Amino acid sequence: MKNIIFCIFISLCTAVPGFAWSNSGESITVERIYLNTDKECYVAGESVWISLFCFDTGSENTKLSTISSIAYIELQSSTGLVAKTKVAIISGRGSGRVELPASTPTGNYRLIAYTANMRNESDLHYFDKVLTVYNTLTNERDKSCITDENDTSSVSAPVFVTSDTRPVLMEVPKTVLLDMPGNQFRQNNDVTFKLSNKYDTPMSLSVSIVNEDDLSTYKNLPMYNYMESGFSKNDANFGVKVIPEYEGEIVKGRVVTVSGGNRIDNIAGKNIFLSVVGGDSEIYTSVIDSAGRFAFYTTNIYGNADLIAEIPQLDTNSTFNIELDDNFLYPSVKNIPKLVLRRSYEKDLLKRSLAMQLNKRYGVDTIFAKSDPMHNPLLSGRCKTYMLDNYTRFPVMEEVMIEFIPELRFKKIDKKSYLQVRWENNFRDLTFSTDNTLTVIDGVPVFDHNVVLRYDPLKVKSINIYEGVYYMGNAEFTGIVVFKTYKEDFPNFVLPKNAKMLAFNGVGQPCRLTGNTAGDMLPDYRTTIFWDPDVRITSKGDAQLKFHTPDYPGRFVMTIEGIDASGKPIYLQTKFTVF
Repeated sequence: MKNIIFCIFISLCTAVPGFAWSNSGESITVERIYLNTDKECYVAGESVWISLFCFDTGSENTKLSTISSIAYIELQSSTGLVAKTKVAIISGRGSGRVELPASTPTGNYRLIAYTANMRNESDLHYFDKVLTVYNTLTNERDKSCITDENDTSSVSAPVFVTSDTRPVLMEVPKTVLLDMPGNQFRQNNDVTFKLSNKYDTPMSLSVSIVNEDDLSTYKNLPMYNYMESGFSKNDANFGVKVIPEYEGEIVKGRVVTVSGGNRIDNIAGKNIFLSVVGGDSEIYTSVIDSAGRFAFYTTNIYGNADLIAEIPQLDTNSTFNIELDDNFLYPSVKNIPKLVLRRSYEKDLLKRSLAMQLNKRYGVDTIFAKSDPMHNPLLSGRCKTYMLDNYTRFPVMEEVMIEFIPELRFKKIDKKSYLQVRWENNFRDLTFSTDNTLTVIDGVPVFDHNVVLRYDPLKVKSINIYEGVYYMGNAEFTGIVVFKTYKEDFPNFVLPKNAKMLAFNGVGQPCRLTGNTAGDMLPDYRTTIFWDPDVRITSKGDAQLKFHTPDYPGRFVMTIEGIDASGKPIYLQTKFTVF
C-alpha cells in the first residue's frame, strides 16, 4: 500500500503543472500555510480558534493546495512547547482550536504550522505568528515580558521590542460587501448581517467578532501582506524524503518485542490492523517490515480516540508492545518579541479574567457547531441493516441468525466457528463466504468468530451486512458484518493477547463558534462573540450570518479575511458598539 501511494504521488507530481523540481528530478508542490485566529491577545484558559489556509505557491497564480490533508500546529514560548494540535485540511482549508493551559505564563508566544510535504524542502518554512497571553490567575511570566516601572498613564499604546522586519504593502486586496443593520446594538440581542460577493469567482472566508480593549498586542501581518512576504521564500532545493499526507495522517510506529517473547524476525511480514474504538469503519492495515516498523495510511482520525492495534497471525503466547511515532517536529522558533506590561492594563485584564472564568464555569465557550468530517470510505456501499429491537430478542447469537437474518450463518470447521455472509458470486449464484468474513464490533475487527458466537445479542443494537469482496492492503475479505452496541464501547469484550489498546490524539473536529446563548439565561461575557472559520460564498452570491451580543457594553471589531478561487486575498475590517 505504501509503495502504491508513493507511486501515485510521483505520477501526480509529474502530470500536474505548478510543481517545483527537486535536485533529483522529481517534482513536488510548494506549500505555504496561513493561520487566521479569532484574535491576537488571549487569557490563559481560553481557546485559540484557528482558520487554516494551505496554499500551492508553485503555480503562476497562488491557489489552495490539494496535496496535504493535515497540518501540525504548535504554540511555542522562548523555552519550549506550550500546546499543540492537528488540523484536518480539505481542499486547502481547515479549522480547529488550541486550548491554552490555565498555567500558561504571561508573555508573547509563536504559533507555528507546517505540513509533512513542507519537510521535503531543505529548510522548513513553517508559518508563524505572535500571540499574546496574559495569565490572570498567577504571577508567572515568560522571559519575553518586561515591565514599564515608570508607567503612570491611564492608557498607553502598546510597545514592542523586536528585530522583525515588517513590510508594508501598498496593494489593496479585494473586499466583500457587508450589510449590517447599523453600528450600534443593544446587549443580549441577535444581530443578522449579510456578506455579498460582487466578483465572478467564489470566496472562502473567515469571520471573527471580538471585543476591543487596550491590552498590548503584537500586530501580525494580515493575509494579503503575508502572501507577498512569506511566499517569496520558496526554496529551490527539494528532495522527496517524506511522503505527503495526501489522504490523511500517516500513523507510523513499530512493534517492540518483550524480552523472552518472539523475535522481531518472526513478526516481520505479518499483517497488523489498526481500528478506532466506536468508529465507523475506520479500519486500516499495514505489513510489519524487518525492523518491526509499520505505517497506516489513514483518512484522518478525529478527536482523542482509543485505537486497537492487532496482529491476527501472531501466536497469542507472544509478548510485544506497540510504539507510535510523534509526527510533530518541534522546530526552534525565531526570537520572540518582548511584551511590555503596564499598570493601565488592570481593568481590561480583570474583565478578561471574569469572562474566562464564567465561560469555563457555565460552558459558554463550548457553544459551537461541529462539521461532519470525511470518513473512511470502506463501508460506503449499500448494506442490509437489522435493528434488533424490531424483532424478538434472543439470548443466543446463533438463534438471532437462524430466526431472522438469512444473509448470515455460523458454520463450524475444524472445531472453530466462522460467521459467513451470503453473497452473489461471478456466476450469479447465491453462495456463502468461506472463512474470511470480516466481523466488526463497535469499530474493532474481531478475527476470532467464536467471540462473536458467544457475544450477548441483548447488548447489540444493530447489525449491518455488506456483501461482496473487500480489499484492505493485501488482506481480502468476502463480506463484512458490523455489530453496533447501544453505547458503542464494545461492552464485555476482552481484547485478545495479540492486540494492544493505544491512546491517540487525532485531528480536531472542524467547528465554528456561533455563541448563540439566547434563552439559556447564562451570563454571557465572551470576548469572542462570533467565529466562523470557513464561510463559502459563490460568485455573485450572498451569505447570511447571525451573532448574539454579550451582556456588557463595549467596542467590537469584525474582521473578514480569506481568498477567492483565483488566489486573490480578501480583507475587510469594521467596528461597532454594544450599549
